[in-house]
Amino acid sequence: MGKQKKEKKQKMMKNREAPSRQLTTLKLSHALETIEQRLQCLEDNDCNAEGSRIAKRGVPAILESYKKLLHERRTCCETKQARILFSSMKKQLEDDEALPSASNTTSIRP
Repeated sequence: MGKQKKEKKQKMMKNREAPSRQLTTLKLSHALETIEQRLQCLEDNDCNAEGSRIAKRGVPAILESYKKLLHERRTCCETKQARILFSSMKKQLEDDEALPSASNTTSIRP
């Protein structure tokens, strides 16, 4: 009976999906800011000044791909927001033009 339980548990674990890992723009931004702060703290407080300077120069170079990703996401987001804004403005203008104005309508007086 113990063997069946173990097999059942293994089968359940196999069928369970791994939780999705998403690096949101907010999480990425926060992580990069935190790393910069910690590197500054290291440089300010480490008695091995040369070692902390090397780390302060080397770590950002390693993180450059993440910085580029953050920049691309922010640029894409700004572009998307601008498109939404302009499309809503265009729709509003089209709606305004479709409405008859008071000067264009003729009134019939009895």
